[in-house]
Amino acid sequence: METELELLGLVALEDPPRPDVREALMACRAADIRVAMVSGDHPRTAVRIGESLGLVASGAAARTGLELDRLDADAFRQAVRET
Repeated sequence: METELELLGLVALEDPPRPDVREALMACRAADIRVAMVSGDHPRTAVRIGESLGLVASGAAARTGLELDRLDADAFRQAVRET
């Protein structure tokens, strides 16, 4: 087992949404287009990104691909409407 280790630093990465995303979302809303976000991020990260863009309300639900795969067709359609 390793001992006497010393923390040298932390690294953080950020991949912010493109600057034109908010404008595109507003145009979609004006055209009555419902926008859904599909992401490979962790669900909490995806929700935070959606919140920062005004796409979803604070604390919105997110579903993983594994969760969606387990649903039958009717439950899947319902989950897509609600998530």
